[in-house]
Amino acid sequence: MAKSDHYDSRNDPDAPGAVTQTINPTHRWQPFPTVLLPEPLERFVVDTSDAICCDPAMIVLPMLSTIAASIGMAREIVLFKSWREPSVIWACVVADAGGKKSPAHDKAIAPLQAIQDHAFAVHDYGMEDFKQKRKEYDALPKKDQAKTAEPEPPCCLRYVTNNSTIEALAAILCENPRGVLMQHDELSAWFKGFGEYKGGKGSDLPTWLQIQRAGAMTVDRKTGIRVTHIPRAAVCVTGTIQPETLDRILTPEYFECGMAGRILFAKPPERALTRDVTDVSDGTIDGYNRLIANLTRIPLTIDDIGVCKPVGVHLTPEARERFLDFRMDIDARKRDAESNKIKAMLAKSEAYAARLTLILALAENPDATFVDLDELERGIALAEWFSNESIRLYAEFSLNEEARELQKLVDIVAQMGGRVTARDLCNRSKRFRPTEKATGALLRLVEARLGYWVDQPPGPQGGRPTTYFVLATDDDESDDEPF
Repeated sequence: MAKSDHYDSRNDPDAPGAVTQTINPTHRWQPFPTVLLPEPLERFVVDTSDAICCDPAMIVLPMLSTIAASIGMAREIVLFKSWREPSVIWACVVADAGGKKSPAHDKAIAPLQAIQDHAFAVHDYGMEDFKQKRKEYDALPKKDQAKTAEPEPPCCLRYVTNNSTIEALAAILCENPRGVLMQHDELSAWFKGFGEYKGGKGSDLPTWLQIQRAGAMTVDRKTGIRVTHIPRAAVCVTGTIQPETLDRILTPEYFECGMAGRILFAKPPERALTRDVTDVSDGTIDGYNRLIANLTRIPLTIDDIGVCKPVGVHLTPEARERFLDFRMDIDARKRDAESNKIKAMLAKSEAYAARLTLILALAENPDATFVDLDELERGIALAEWFSNESIRLYAEFSLNEEARELQKLVDIVAQMGGRVTARDLCNRSKRFRPTEKATGALLRLVEARLGYWVDQPPGPQGGRPTTYFVLATDDDESDDEPF
């Protein structure tokens, strides 16, 4: 079709003029690249998100933290002799109320939660046996007690917790050096908690920064055991939060100390319900369950003094060269970053590329001792996706209310393919009914130069011309055909 065959509002001098530019067209939702995941994980994510009618990213984020926690301190990736990264992932899904956050979260952590439920049942049985043995021990005469080993209560294996206090985590990690997954359907309490000052004696924030890199953790108490020290404290975190809540919580302090950059964020668009809903097959669920179970069985290595020593997974020579190139690229991007927030986040993307590479490689082969170039490329690609998503989220938080509404509309149109009619928008949501309301909403995007109108003439069979709204792209100034 020649350009003269249709109307394009970009070439119309009478088209609405541009309003103040408040939205960067490049800050647009990009679908999560599920193709980068190992086959059992990709199938689980795609099928589960289709069944729930949510975006795949809402499954992916808690799933990544679940996989990382299943590996825990059994393995770490070795980048250089002096640089190792643990299997620790902090992930947060940002979504409005009613956005299917809870079902997506629950499905992703379900295999590890099932293992935890079984461990609780075993512990309960052990406690009953302990109580009986204790009763028998206490009934012995003193002279016989001196000759008999005093019964010890059984240790409770922990994989999952929803207790975010430092004291409770210290107690759990003392008996579980592999580490745990801290999961919260709503993460606002966690965010608020580690920033609050405890009786004027400081905040938990520095301790959490240590935990994120599986560093040492020391807790002093006034009663009972006075000091609890964990040489390698590993806690993966996953949960959800509403956009407005996160915007209030992420104060400059969290950016300045690097806390915000240590969290993998995603704010996926809502997915419209359809009647074409199918259940996830038993085979798909079993494949994910087996994968998590196999990772929890990777043995821990404990040294002579009881300290956990993760086994290193190394880069092949080709992968190491690629990682060096990636570091150089990140370094250049940090120098050119638009803000300190983005610079701080990019500084953490190197580590996350390595961590994501580690968990993807072990998800494919729990016995892996090396990661190759292809596995590293996938880890880097995922880290880049999360970096871009954080930049998009930071940019959205800087917008005023009107601009945020425009951004939501841009995301909806992008999810619909970037080219819609007013009737398409009406069918997508009741918010844009009747057709005049949808037309007005799209006109606001045109006035903000976030898109343009294009008229497609009738086809060979006749009929009326169709007016489409098309989202602006980086190639708007090119002569490429709009259709």
